Amino acid sequence: VLLEPKGLRGRNALAVYTSEFENQPMQAVGLLRQNLALDSNDIETNVIYLRLLKKSQQWNKALQKSLKLVSLQPQNPDFLFE
Repeated sequence: VLLEPKGLRGRNALAVYTSEFENQPMQAVGLLRQNLALDSNDIETNVIYLRLLKKSQQWNKALQKSLKLVSLQPQNPDFLFE
């Protein structure tokens, strides 16, 4: 699948599809890591990655990702309880 390099939304959608519908979570992680390499502060990418970490019970990494989201948007109460 060819996607524009900065098309993070499309790449995020592909990661969710890959994880949820193709049951390929590691391939989805690879896509998310590529997106984070393009923009490590992208909220949507970080949220999707956090949910995937929680689903795979990688709690230490999930905690770090939660802290990253809080640092990006401290006014967002959803991230305090994620």
